[in-house]
Amino acid sequence: MEAAISVYEQYCEQVRHHQDERRAIANTLTVVVGALVAVAAIDQRLDKQDFPIILAFIVIGLFGAMCMVKCHGLIRFYKQMASTMALHIGGGGGSSFDVVQLEESVRISEPAFWRRIDKVRLWYLWSLFFVFVMLVGVMLLFALPTDGWILLNRYK
Repeated sequence: MEAAISVYEQYCEQVRHHQDERRAIANTLTVVVGALVAVAAIDQRLDKQDFPIILAFIVIGLFGAMCMVKCHGLIRFYKQMASTMALHIGGGGGSSFDVVQLEESVRISEPAFWRRIDKVRLWYLWSLFFVFVMLVGVMLLFALPTDGWILLNRYK
């Protein structure tokens, strides 16, 4: 019975963890968007020089939305597992249980959308995001004024 209660507590802790993670991602991206607004507003107009910033808004919005959906899917799953464990413990089945089988039955019972989202890993999203940041950095490098200090613009 103690093992079943311990597993239940672990699922409850996972729900709290993913809620905190979702909150941290949302707060971080809000600060980043605020900084991008400040950078875009420096010259008080939108023109072709602001293309990397506009692209950053689009990608950060997409990234944030995907992270929120993924975190919500994890929260849904762990809440359902905690509920399943609570029913299992309350039904007197706490002496013997197979957590893997319970997890599989919860995953199978979820709608197809959430089963697809379950296959996406947050580190995939973060990796793609940082590749994007690198690409925007390269775009900005080419867009900087040529004062002779940028090797790429030296041979023009």
